[in-house]
Amino acid sequence: MDLLRAKELCLELMTKHGLTSENGWSFEWIKSKNSAGKCRTFNSVKIVGFTTTGRKIKTSTNSTNGGIIMLSSFITSIHNEDEVKDTILHEIAHGLTPGHNHDSVWRRKALEIGCNGERCFAITEEIEEKKSNIVGICPKCNKKHYMVRMPKTNRWCMCTNRTFIAEEKIQWTTKSNLVVDKTTNITRRRLH
Repeated sequence: MDLLRAKELCLELMTKHGLTSENGWSFEWIKSKNSAGKCRTFNSVKIVGFTTTGRKIKTSTNSTNGGIIMLSSFITSIHNEDEVKDTILHEIAHGLTPGHNHDSVWRRKALEIGCNGERCFAITEEIEEKKSNIVGICPKCNKKHYMVRMPKTNRWCMCTNRTFIAEEKIQWTTKSNLVVDKTTNITRRRLH
């Protein structure tokens, strides 16, 4: 989805559900590749008394002094409008139910405002491939595995049934070192 349109949609939906700049709410882009969105609320704190040493006893109330709805620019640019709208509504539900994380109160509010009420978005192979710099290929089944950084330990594909045979460990390389054999459609590491 276009990022400018996504920001407009987010601000529209925030206003519709009462999370306005007058109430201390704002919007931000984040660079996350693992989280589609986040909500940070600034909880109101009420002083309920003092200890014998004079320290304040505070309790958090269910109201907020505003907050920030954040969307990942990376994931937003890959998702379509319906997926982005659902992410925005998911985060707005957090803003409307501070402190409830993903419990039944949050889920009820999420469904009420039009979100699907799910905790996480589906990470497709397309997203995995775009966000990763490192690709691992299983020598047994030729499946691709994606990582942001080069793994420091050996890893095996699920096709090996966790037998941990050295010859079957995943071979990692950078994306620029991959070659696809067009006749067999098999991906291999480039030999130098």
